[in-house]
Amino acid sequence: MSDATQERSPNVWLLRGDKGGDNAQMDAVAAGLPWPVDVRHLKFRPGLDLKKPFFNASIRHLEEGSAAALSAPWPDLIITCGRRLAMAALWVQAQSGGRTRLVLIGRPKRWLHVWDLIIASAQYQLPPRDNVIALTLPLIDVNHESLQAAKTAGAALRAEHPTPLTALMLGGITRPYRLEVEDVLAMIHSVQSQRPEGTVYLTTSRRTPRSLVDELRNRLPEGVHLHDWHSEAANPYMALLAAADHVVVTGDSISMLT
Repeated sequence: MSDATQERSPNVWLLRGDKGGDNAQMDAVAAGLPWPVDVRHLKFRPGLDLKKPFFNASIRHLEEGSAAALSAPWPDLIITCGRRLAMAALWVQAQSGGRTRLVLIGRPKRWLHVWDLIIASAQYQLPPRDNVIALTLPLIDVNHESLQAAKTAGAALRAEHPTPLTALMLGGITRPYRLEVEDVLAMIHSVQSQRPEGTVYLTTSRRTPRSLVDELRNRLPEGVHLHDWHSEAANPYMALLAAADHVVVTGDSISMLT
């Protein structure tokens, strides 16, 4: 490292996307750094926000404005998470002539050896390597202040609906897990059979198929309420965490489970 680099704080980029769980883990790592962090919010081209592009060092999947934001002077360090953001991080490293160091949270899609540091929780089952830090659970926590603030909304939910209040949090389809309408209805039936006098409140996520939500909306049993993540209405997710008597979570997302 040159004397000039030693005399200044390193230039650190945090590449964030649209996945709340991934962003929360990056924020947790950045919060522990003694240096300022430059947060770059990247957006993806239509059709590539959910579809998985072929993995290589590229920014072809980014919207034009996001691609333009990745420009010199190149950072000393990038922290990121997820396939699409990792592709952009590798592209930046290539532009820097290999100088930029890379920290990846989660499982690399390819090339474990190219990352300076990989921080991965247990479900990824990565092999022992000098550049891997193995965790038990993802770096995710519920912000205490946000949870306290949500208690008022949670109390309102409890006043509006019969209790006990059961929060049913739906993820999406992630191999090898499936999620179909009949699966959700079976979960609802299981809850209602155990707590027939209460209320079931469903919340969907970014990955819940819209076709499933549309069909489910037309088949909901009495006493069940649904919030669609894609709707403009306020998301009751935090209010449910603050106030629900029981929580049921689909098993496809370790972040949501955590």
